Amino acid sequence: MELHQVLLQGLIASRPAANTLPDGTLYAATDEEILYQIVAQAWTTYLTAGGGGGGTVWTDRGPTTPTAPPTTGWTWANQSGAVAVEPTAYASNQLSLASGTGTGLSVRYRTAPAVPYVITAGFHFNGRSGVSFLRGGLLFRQSSDGKLALNVLRLAEHAITAAKYTSPTTFSADYVSVFPGTFLGTRTIWLRIDDDNTNRISSYSWDGFNFIVLHSVARTDFLTADQVGWHIQTEGGAALFANLFSWAET
Repeated sequence: MELHQVLLQGLIASRPAANTLPDGTLYAATDEEILYQIVAQAWTTYLTAGGGGGGTVWTDRGPTTPTAPPTTGWTWANQSGAVAVEPTAYASNQLSLASGTGTGLSVRYRTAPAVPYVITAGFHFNGRSGVSFLRGGLLFRQSSDGKLALNVLRLAEHAITAAKYTSPTTFSADYVSVFPGTFLGTRTIWLRIDDDNTNRISSYSWDGFNFIVLHSVARTDFLTADQVGWHIQTEGGAALFANLFSWAET
């Protein structure tokens, strides 16, 4: 079978009947911007335009269906030279810091959902490992004084950490760190925070399906979160690009 027989494109009206082609055939409908695939001799939606909010994204751990993050309702705390593009490529939101810029946590936050809630987010980080303070992840925030509780990927330390900050520029303490593997500068990861009205819980996953609980603490420990968000940090080190490609609130 030739490659052009399994990778097809054209108008949706010109799409061949599914039973005339083998399973696995892909058809890009140029007028819909939808990629279809034949499964069990029937056309099914495989990927929608942008790669966010539908279809499938292939991460370094397997295929996962993303939920496009919200593009409005975000507020800065300690922008510190960071740039936000909401949205950017593939329906993701991007935070970036140029080399030599940034002090403390550059935070984008929004009002938290009503408790109980779970926020599951997919990130792609593009930076250089081995550089101090190359970090990013999810967070809880207390609006009255700006305290933060983080679920953060620390690329330089090859760690995933639950930590707390008195402010974006004032570190308080780590709750716990785990070291699940070496990060090669560019990494896709799924992080989760939830408030079940009793505890604040931080979890992580490589595939977006199977999550490991990193830390759980009483929801009023150190702060009582009424806001949630995400952040990056470099402390003036190497450039960092972070793309939030999925954000689901349940």
